[in-house]
Amino acid sequence: MRILELRELGKSYNGNKVLRNVTASLRTGEIHALVGHNGAGKSTLLKILSGVESPDEGDIQISGRSVRFRSPGEAQAEGIACVYQELRVINQLSVAENLFLGTPAGRGGLARRPRIHREAKEILVQYGLALDPGARVATLSHAEKQLLEIVAALQKHSTFLFLDEPTTSLEFQQVDMLLTTIRNIVRRSETGVVLVTHKLDEVFAVADRVTVLAEGRVVLSGDTASFGRDQVIRSVVGNKESVPTAPGTRVPRERIRDVGERSPVISVRNLVSSRLRGVTLDVYAGEVLGLYGLVGAGRTEFLRALMGLDRIRGGGLQLLGHPYHPRGPQDALKRGITYLTEDRRIDGFVPHMNSIQNAALPIYARESRLGFVAHSVIENLARQQFSALQIRGDVERAMRYLSGGNQQKILFARAALQKPMLLLLDEPTKGIDLGVKGEIYSIIRSWAREQSTAVIVASTEEEEVIAI
Repeated sequence: MRILELRELGKSYNGNKVLRNVTASLRTGEIHALVGHNGAGKSTLLKILSGVESPDEGDIQISGRSVRFRSPGEAQAEGIACVYQELRVINQLSVAENLFLGTPAGRGGLARRPRIHREAKEILVQYGLALDPGARVATLSHAEKQLLEIVAALQKHSTFLFLDEPTTSLEFQQVDMLLTTIRNIVRRSETGVVLVTHKLDEVFAVADRVTVLAEGRVVLSGDTASFGRDQVIRSVVGNKESVPTAPGTRVPRERIRDVGERSPVISVRNLVSSRLRGVTLDVYAGEVLGLYGLVGAGRTEFLRALMGLDRIRGGGLQLLGHPYHPRGPQDALKRGITYLTEDRRIDGFVPHMNSIQNAALPIYARESRLGFVAHSVIENLARQQFSALQIRGDVERAMRYLSGGNQQKILFARAALQKPMLLLLDEPTKGIDLGVKGEIYSIIRSWAREQSTAVIVASTEEEEVIAI
């Protein structure tokens, strides 16, 4: 057994302490979950352990020997590898070429191709992966790409493997396949796996031990079996107000009006598009409709159709009792419909613009007079929403520098500035930590309850749909 020990690690950026006396131990032959709020220090800790950053203080030891990594190569030489959320496989290359990329076996060009395909097949079978060594990686699913990168890391003799939010973009069957493979890897190869995750189901399903970081400190660490779920959540969020509603909890019935006395905000009948077949439902003011399904089930396509982004081929829509035929997103926006997309980094905001500018994008025209933009008015409106949503961070810097949770709350601020009648939310807490997830649930409920907004939430998470 090899033991990776962290002893009173500290790290600061521009005088801001992001890691404080972090002490923990990681062992081969076990899965160790690392959990924490956005900004808790998880990413910084991963960078230090993978050789991207150096600690300002403290010591790292491997089986009693002090080590200090000045580059990822030095960390890799000590058996440490990291697989990040943004995968680094090369889509244009084959499975086998990716598997041996950067190793002596991967050199030699076409002459060595039959041999590396044969060796790759043996390795893939060893890990229980039914992948064709000659297939282009572009043809693989996200889960298969992730497993390929994990096996490639292990081929470089890694004994400690750090996985950063590996299941964020996966559907249920893929999550199960990934976690099962990780368990098998730990059992067969005596590798130590550190699973960085926000999902407590995964922690309690596969982790032997768990460590919680909060404000750069270790606030809980030990055998997973010795902690309850609520204890871990309290350690992560630090206060009761931010704890997400537990599965099975619903908004009290007295807050939900009798829908029989009202007309729906939007009525959908037998809706047909390229991915939808005969969808029928009603959404009322003051309530949240959960739209649940696996990846590829049509949840996103339904929201896009309502927003005028996907062409409707059949069926009918009525908005407040009147026919609704969206010709595009501008048409939907004018009618009081707002849409927050699934992947904020791709199509949610403009990365180089600051948070105020991003939040105000849809209201510039509304707040302009005779061609002049009332910048001070717009900034005040945006800052009022930021304050109400408790957004943290420098909102005058480019938005890409904010944490994922604060980026998502900026998008909620943008939605609030539009004063929507119907709000469409696609995976609103994707990649968000437990504390901010609870805050977003509260925001969604308050919009429905206090502003009588009709809300549709599309999600792959059963607990999320049940909770809100």
